[in-house]
Amino acid sequence: MHCAPLLLNTGWTESKDHEYRYYNESVQITQYALQEYRKMRKNGEVEDMSKNTNVATRTEELIQSAKTIINGIEKHIDNAYTPEGFYKLFVAGFLPVPYLWTTEDEYKHAKHFNTRLMKGAIKVVDEEDRPVKSETVVDFAKSNLKEVEYLFNQKYRNKIELS
Repeated sequence: MHCAPLLLNTGWTESKDHEYRYYNESVQITQYALQEYRKMRKNGEVEDMSKNTNVATRTEELIQSAKTIINGIEKHIDNAYTPEGFYKLFVAGFLPVPYLWTTEDEYKHAKHFNTRLMKGAIKVVDEEDRPVKSETVVDFAKSNLKEVEYLFNQKYRNKIELS
């Protein structure tokens, strides 16, 4: 690892020597682990995950789920990629965040669904811990849009119009 020129150019001082040793050791450990992994993979001791059917299936599921959510957002939220649009899609529940640290009622729809670890994947689940399809999330969020529009207008519309 040749960090000396970089460290000199960033105001390196001797007082930072202990930090350098710590980070340098961490980099060395990572480099060694990568070297060993590459050797094991070359020798056939580690599965090539790019050819694993479970990984391919899960990847396709994630892509389809993301497309469903994005299509739902773009279909039902005007100007979704603006601060107002993001507020509405978030508060309506298009992007479930069950562990959002707030007690405000404003975010109840965003916190509506829970998540659980299932077979190595984080899944959005209902009250009985059954996986929820992306279409269900979109339908749920869509049903909250009138309320969210009202909340937005009450909380922010006057501030926007006054500025």
